[in-house]
Amino acid sequence: MSTMTTITTSCTAEGNEGAGLWQWVVATEDYAYQALSSQTVCRTGDIYNVSPACPWFACLGGDCAECRPVEEW
Repeated sequence: MSTMTTITTSCTAEGNEGAGLWQWVVATEDYAYQALSSQTVCRTGDIYNVSPACPWFACLGGDCAECRPVEEW
């Protein structure tokens, strides 16, 4: 099965060094199959180039700079 979804969002540097738009992807070990989530996070400043450390549902704050404790995942 295959589906296509169009998602519109914005992510700007807003005077910071850069901006990174992060999207969660789940894949099999050999990357034969991949699923892209519809959740994204815009990160700017010092963390624009650093991937979030937790899944989207465990993020605290809009830029996912902090995560809920692992026990709560």
